[in-house]
Amino acid sequence: MPTSSIFRPGWTKRANAALDALLYGLSVYGVPAVIAVMSLIALSTFDRQYGGGDGNPVDFRVFEQTGDAPEPALAQAQLADQPIVRQLDTKLSESPFWFSFTVQPTKDRERADIELPSRHAFAASCWGAGAGNPWAAQTAKYRPVR
Repeated sequence: MPTSSIFRPGWTKRANAALDALLYGLSVYGVPAVIAVMSLIALSTFDRQYGGGDGNPVDFRVFEQTGDAPEPALAQAQLADQPIVRQLDTKLSESPFWFSFTVQPTKDRERADIELPSRHAFAASCWGAGAGNPWAAQTAKYRPVR
């Protein structure tokens, strides 16, 4: 069987070795370098989704719900009897917690963001003081802190 002039074992071995070296260099050096550069660009230029701001701790009153959920007006009355605290350790309790706080008005009537720093909470509902209906008729979106 005649051998083709295109097929030469030495040529294919060198081509395979060159291709292997190229793919190795790209996967070990090229891809991580591109990821690092894109990460730096993202960290320095993208808008922050959750700004840190100059937050101030908020004093609040809290109690742990035992049994059936009380009506918001009854919960508000129970909260009035609770002491004011700055933090609460829930001790990984799976019971709901009721709490109340007052947000001081900001200059220029900006929106006030309240952060609930719990890794274990998964939902929060809001009621306005004295109103029995959910405030803004929706449940607050909650992003757990990692």
